Amino acid sequence: MTTHRFTPLLAAAWIIATTCGLDAQVADNKTVATVNGTAIKAIQLLLIDAGFDLETATAESKSAIIDQAIDRELLYQEAKRQKLDQDPQIQEVLAYRATLAAERQLEYLATAFRQYYRQEHFSSTGHDHADDGHTHDHETHTKEGQAAHNEWVKSVFATTPVQLNGEIIPAAVTSSQSKQHDLAWLVVREMLEIKVSEKPDVAPDMAAVARQLTGHTLTVGKTTYDFDDLSWTQMLTKDQSGGRLRSGAGFSYLLGSLVFVEAARSEGFDKDPDRFDSLDYAFRGQNMGALARAQLASDPVRLGLIDAILDRKGMLDPSKIEISEADIDKAVAENTQYKNLLLQPNGKAILRSVLAGREKSTRMGAAKASYLKELRSKAKIEIAN
Repeated sequence: MTTHRFTPLLAAAWIIATTCGLDAQVADNKTVATVNGTAIKAIQLLLIDAGFDLETATAESKSAIIDQAIDRELLYQEAKRQKLDQDPQIQEVLAYRATLAAERQLEYLATAFRQYYRQEHFSSTGHDHADDGHTHDHETHTKEGQAAHNEWVKSVFATTPVQLNGEIIPAAVTSSQSKQHDLAWLVVREMLEIKVSEKPDVAPDMAAVARQLTGHTLTVGKTTYDFDDLSWTQMLTKDQSGGRLRSGAGFSYLLGSLVFVEAARSEGFDKDPDRFDSLDYAFRGQNMGALARAQLASDPVRLGLIDAILDRKGMLDPSKIEISEADIDKAVAENTQYKNLLLQPNGKAILRSVLAGREKSTRMGAAKASYLKELRSKAKIEIAN
């Protein structure tokens, strides 16, 4: 049995090797620039713009997006230099981001496996699309394929045991598709004896719930997860309104992903590059193939530290920037095109709020640009041909 804790990324090398085809890997791993000796890969550009194509983009757009990637690397390196990754509060945020990223990887594996299985086994229910001299009832075959797929889904849940602290949760519960009132979470609450008021005006004791969740284990097939490490659990206990705690907020969806991850692993789908090369197919029509690769290859700690240093410098949230009433008066006076708004009820207050927000964003942008200029002046930056 494998015990799984959501620490950093789930074997990044394995992810890149199995979620991308060879061509995608070559393109994704192309170095576009180096910052103080650290290479920036093409895959990182997709995190900035999922639709960006390095091969067809104009020189101007390439320069702009590579500059953004360089800025991110500069911020990350500075955050490391300032040892922000050793700050206990920041470490907590980074750990949570790592948990979310690890679960996203599992979600992608589960989705790709289901899409692959549907395509290979249920798309035509035994008939190909060639003209064999017969007129097939496409609608009937589609229904037959869907019915066969549904039966397969049921069999996956039926043959993949889910246990909470060693006690089996019935497949009928784990396969529940209820989104309004999560049956799986209601059963788990009962098993853990967690009592929550169903009255929306009664806020549950989140700290007490968190204590009750700590130490429990969720076993799906051969893999055991620490229940309190799941990002879903962390979101649940941080929701002070108690809404997620009452509804479950997609606990069955998380369970479903974990179940299909086990099925994918049992068939070796996660270790077969030829099968997994069709990850794009899993997200066809949603422009998600490239974004999926980028997210899977991303480092949540790196991204978290970039946000951390921006926040530490007051360059992440414009609402935290102070602006005087005199400055707002000046902004109102300069923006005469909005004078008609002043004639509306509460128009003056609305205008002042809008212009104050705009001024804060402008100041934050200017401060960030100045800071990055300073970092660039000290860095060794090389742009690849």
